[in-house]
Amino acid sequence: MNIKLSCGLKGVFRLFRIVPVLSWSTSAIALGVGLALYRVGWAGIRFSYLFLLVFVASMFQGFAAHAINDLFDWYSGTDRLSEGILSGGTDVIKNNLLRTNQVRFIGWASLILGLAGGLYLVRLFGVFILVLLLIGVWSTVAYSAPPVRLAYHPLAGEWLAAWPATIACTVGTFYVLTGDITPYAVAGGILHATFSISWLMQHHLPDIDADLRAVPCKLTTVALVSHRWGKKYTRYVVMGYFLLFILMGLFFGLRYNPAFLISIAFGLICVLLAYKTNTSDIEHITSKQVAMIVLSIGHALSLAVIFALRLF
Repeated sequence: MNIKLSCGLKGVFRLFRIVPVLSWSTSAIALGVGLALYRVGWAGIRFSYLFLLVFVASMFQGFAAHAINDLFDWYSGTDRLSEGILSGGTDVIKNNLLRTNQVRFIGWASLILGLAGGLYLVRLFGVFILVLLLIGVWSTVAYSAPPVRLAYHPLAGEWLAAWPATIACTVGTFYVLTGDITPYAVAGGILHATFSISWLMQHHLPDIDADLRAVPCKLTTVALVSHRWGKKYTRYVVMGYFLLFILMGLFFGLRYNPAFLISIAFGLICVLLAYKTNTSDIEHITSKQVAMIVLSIGHALSLAVIFALRLF
């Protein structure tokens, strides 16, 4: 195989970042399926649209969001300086697997393809899907691309981009499969989204030094805490997010369905992982992050199975 073609294919595969896609959008869709089965049963599910939902989510998160993030984090310098193992982008530009113009093309082309698939769903299911689709487009672009660059501001990246997009993924799946929307479907989406942005704070820890040296400065929530009070306090950001997740699980479990109470156990484990993190050791941070990612997928799939089998 031609060396350039081989590098290009390897770069495209790496750009997709299968682990974040599985733990964010794929798990969100799986949770939406489980919640939908609880609502209408196997006979009432419109499974014919499931492939299209996965395609749209893969285009938005797998290619577009990661490509745009890689591109503008490369320009700002944070990915050039990062020593992160799982963080710091995909390294496709740094390792000469893809050129910047190729990453740009992949990003915008996949965004257009995802948008086309989403608009087909809008044609079938109406304006509510359009709202969710616009949230997806906004989050994909605004997270990293100027002039907004939400990820470069504390709290904004996670709460104004990543969080609503993940909720939209679960809720959109539920709506397309059932033609309905319920409070527990929204609750499930909120829980998975909150779990996801909680481990995202752990993901940012290895990049703090690089983020603070970037131009413009990438002032993530943990970077702000590190800059003001020191790196050892950044673990409390991760712990705080997971404590919020636990409170949400308690509230939704008591308010909507006791199945949501399992979130408390998952959250407590992650609080302990965050507390034990050595914030000066990148390998240690990464090992704890991997555990959080596995727990995130396990949490979403556990809820999906519990609801699908109507165990509560």
